[in-house]
Amino acid sequence: MMDTKNLLSEDQAVETSDVSDNCIDLGAADKQLGINRLILHVVCTTAFTGLDSGLIIHLIDGTGNTTGEIDAGERELNSTGTIAQADFLTAGGHWQIPVPPKKLQQYLGARYEPVSQAGVAGKFTSWFSEVPESEVV
Repeated sequence: MMDTKNLLSEDQAVETSDVSDNCIDLGAADKQLGINRLILHVVCTTAFTGLDSGLIIHLIDGTGNTTGEIDAGERELNSTGTIAQADFLTAGGHWQIPVPPKKLQQYLGARYEPVSQAGVAGKFTSWFSEVPESEVV
């Protein structure tokens, strides 16, 4: 189900609303992973300027992937809510978003969405990790 890196974005520059450079292919639609089994990690690797109104990170799934990223049937599964600008002024912020226990479309990814102002210079790295069976709640 998961590739060896589970990498969605590696130092991906974000200025306007954009999906992650890559997505994870679950192999088929209608998979249900169970409660708290998969976590999306997003780290700010280069500080931003701008983003005065903050940014929202969305966990998404979709039905299409012709370019390596989700490009059809995008649906939000979960999000961080609005993250304040102060959290992006230095690199190192780390957010974790759990994949909810529901039937998923074939592809999983992320969307980075500035609330109103464009971001300048900032970058994200994001990936999925599986929660060890012993830690599943």
